[in-house]
Amino acid sequence: MESGSASVVRGRRFFCSDRRASLRGCGRTFSVLLQQHVAAFTVTTLTLLAFVLRVVGGATRKAAWEAVAPPGFHVRSGYRLWQRLAWSQPHWRTQLLRLAPPPPCPSSVPLAGGVAHLRLVFSDDDAFGAFQHALGTPLLP
Repeated sequence: MESGSASVVRGRRFFCSDRRASLRGCGRTFSVLLQQHVAAFTVTTLTLLAFVLRVVGGATRKAAWEAVAPPGFHVRSGYRLWQRLAWSQPHWRTQLLRLAPPPPCPSSVPLAGGVAHLRLVFSDDDAFGAFQHALGTPLLP
């Protein structure tokens, strides 16, 4: 569950042990992000998708964020997420073009075509999470 001030598990850290002669590891620690979380944010991919779908459906960004945001999250978080998503859209649209051609989109909102393409390729309820899991790349690099 998301919360503005509570501790949320977003991933795991792994240590590749090099302390024993029988187990030759690299000695480094690396992180693995869980697929249902957006990297560098405490927001889940489901919340982000619900936010985007409301804006694409005609709501203002402020109203959409207030409708889906967990308690304790400021409206600025929604605006920052929207901006990051818009900036990273060429990255994930390029990844999607390798998997399938984009569907026609009559909407005037630029992200509408990207979300329609994403939902076409990943017919999952959590299309953003499925993207991160299938391609092994963060949605917002």
